[in-house]
Amino acid sequence: MNAPGRYEKHRFASLDQRVVDRLERQVVRRLLIATGVRKILDVPSGYGRFSAELGSHAKLLVSADCSLPAVLRCRTRPGGAKSFFVVADARELPFRDESFDLVFCFRLLHHFSSEDARGIVRELGRASRRWVLLSCYVETPLHRLLRKLQRRRSGIYFWEPRELHSLLEQAGLQVRRIVRLLPFLHGQSIGLLQKGRSA
Repeated sequence: MNAPGRYEKHRFASLDQRVVDRLERQVVRRLLIATGVRKILDVPSGYGRFSAELGSHAKLLVSADCSLPAVLRCRTRPGGAKSFFVVADARELPFRDESFDLVFCFRLLHHFSSEDARGIVRELGRASRRWVLLSCYVETPLHRLLRKLQRRRSGIYFWEPRELHSLLEQAGLQVRRIVRLLPFLHGQSIGLLQKGRSA
């Protein structure tokens, strides 16, 4: 079994992670219904965790990831839509401006510095005609306290709410809906963003 296959098997194996997985899928399905989109870009697609949800809401689904093994694994997942698979980096997407009705980016930004994340969000907005569905970790009082008690860095970048809103505004994206997965307990937030007229 290759690395994406092992990750797929073990990432959501524990009870708490299965709960998170289920909640994330429910939120994504609910937010997708509000968009009525036809063309979706999933970046990074990873092993295709959300291919079924995205494919059921689109006529065309393009799954992109910087890892060739991940893209090959993603090809084995049922999507329900006409599907294409691309090796691509979210920091420099090989697509024309406004190529997609919606760009989906899940569990990526927390791996990057603030500056790199800003570039990624600009790219997501550039590739989208109207919508960006994005997840990120927003700092909560509980996470702030735990980091102080542990006295170590987690390796996960947590956005302060004001910093996140500034980032989105600079990318020409307006918040239409934000869902906190488990308020006060989990930092994961999922946002449905719409391109503004100035973008």
